[in-house]
Amino acid sequence: MSARRASADSSVGLLALLALGFAFLLGIYSLHNLYFVVLALVPAGAAAVVEPRGQRAAAIAIAALTTATVVPLVLGSMTSGTHRDLLTSSMAWAYVGGAVLCGLAIFVLLPAGAAWRAERRAKQRIHALRARQRKIEEDWGPEVRTTVAH
Repeated sequence: MSARRASADSSVGLLALLALGFAFLLGIYSLHNLYFVVLALVPAGAAAVVEPRGQRAAAIAIAALTTATVVPLVLGSMTSGTHRDLLTSSMAWAYVGGAVLCGLAIFVLLPAGAAWRAERRAKQRIHALRARQRKIEEDWGPEVRTTVAH
């Protein structure tokens, strides 16, 4: 158990180091891009604060989709020949808003969908068992239904 904890701590440390390195490089290139990334990840941070420890599904869904949206936007603005200010770009914020809403939808709809599917499967199994019981009763008679021997 402690080996797993040490491994998790080292991976979190490596992830934090990579994030800090990316933030440093981004800050050197343009503070506007760094501000954009920080502001775009505020909903993920808010979800992480609101959710109880150990249950970070919303924060993970929102952060993953937001990061997947922000990184191409920032890299595109850095590598294009023209200067593009993402802080004032309505399209960039629309993409970020869409990513946050998709992450929230995944958090809300996936568990509901899984529960609905499990309920349907349980109902199908009950229906199949009842049909099997009816067939056995037809073949062997109604006395197979009783649990107490006479």
